[in-house]
Amino acid sequence: MSAEEDIPEGWEGLLAPGERILWQGRPDPAADWHRLADPRSLVGLGIGGFALFWLVQAGQSGPGGPPPVFFLFGLPFFWVGWHLVAGRILADARRRRGTQYTLTDRAAFIATETRHKRSLQRHPLEPDMAPLLEETATGGTVWFIDQQIRHPAARHKRGNGRHGFRDSEAWTERRRVGFERIADAREVFGLLRQALAALPPRPVAGGAEA
Repeated sequence: MSAEEDIPEGWEGLLAPGERILWQGRPDPAADWHRLADPRSLVGLGIGGFALFWLVQAGQSGPGGPPPVFFLFGLPFFWVGWHLVAGRILADARRRRGTQYTLTDRAAFIATETRHKRSLQRHPLEPDMAPLLEETATGGTVWFIDQQIRHPAARHKRGNGRHGFRDSEAWTERRRVGFERIADAREVFGLLRQALAALPPRPVAGGAEA
């Protein structure tokens, strides 16, 4: 999509005075089955395969066999295995179907709408941003933020709680943010770099400019 001068319907009050829209687009909504090549898929196959075996054995039990609750016990494990293999991929595709991207000369917006809620993330452009372009045969992804989310340590009960608590260690999660799976990734990457280059330098301590 070419650069736009006018604020589109629904964006009134969301852009700063003089802020210009450079590009708008949507991600590819198709499921990315290449993500099956992930360690989580192997874990899911193990859990789901065991749960399926459990369900088949419990379902074939005749009179005098285990009670029906044994069959129900295997259902949550089967669901977990299915989600780790394919459910997470379909959920990501569903999220992208309700996502729209907007790049302005001052920020990157990610708007997401599902059946339950709507959200709008605004990521201000910073002079020290280092965007990354990942190209594919059908487009690519433009990453512009590499977040480090630190999860604090927590206390958990040991077993049934009779032996006090155990402390878990704090851990850090890496989460990248960007315009995912867009057809014109190279063009958007160029627009983003131009917008970053046009930003005023960040002031240093004392008010002097770098």
